[in-house]
Amino acid sequence: MWQFIWRLYSPIDEFWRYLFHVAKIHGITLTDVGEIVKIAGAFLALISAVALYMTNNRIKASELLISLEKEYKEHIKVFSEIESIQIYDLDYKPYLAKVNKDKVELNQDEIEFGIKLELAIRYLYLCSKIGKLGVTKGHIQFMSAYYLKVFVYEVKKDASWKARLNLLDEEKYKRPDLRDYMYKYWHGVYFWAPHTRRPWPARIIIYIRQIPFRLGFWFKTFHD
Repeated sequence: MWQFIWRLYSPIDEFWRYLFHVAKIHGITLTDVGEIVKIAGAFLALISAVALYMTNNRIKASELLISLEKEYKEHIKVFSEIESIQIYDLDYKPYLAKVNKDKVELNQDEIEFGIKLELAIRYLYLCSKIGKLGVTKGHIQFMSAYYLKVFVYEVKKDASWKARLNLLDEEKYKRPDLRDYMYKYWHGVYFWAPHTRRPWPARIIIYIRQIPFRLGFWFKTFHD
């Protein structure tokens, strides 16, 4: 037993003796060793704090994504209804046509469609704000990308390539009334939508292309 313990202790003892020998050669005192230990301890504490911060951020991001997923289930019916052109033209398009004109009377059915639509867009708006904070590492953009495309910039299948390149051609979009509504009342979501699920070089190009429209919106709201 004692032989086993000595075999474990002997290499450790030799290691410390070597360290003290090297320290003596280079003129390193016990005070210097204490300072080195303090610096090393502070460095390790910093690393531990950063690791703990990153772990807490991941936990918070996971909790946030779970809560958004629960809320998403409340709006998926509206998203799917708008995705269906038949339902959209029958139920939502008349409401949007009236609202885009301002100061019009709505019937009870149109008011109910408006409430459901507003709640769904508010969810997308919340996602846009959280997505810009960067705490979810781009996961919110992936979660919202498809229906953001449906709401803002989905193009008709029969649109020509010239129409697809023309940002001002409203006739190429499947839901121009909804697009106008998003631009007028939810411009934050409107401008955020094309950026989702795109790599950063593409996002830069998209942002540059949006500058005239952003300035136009700013001047419009400035004079309203």
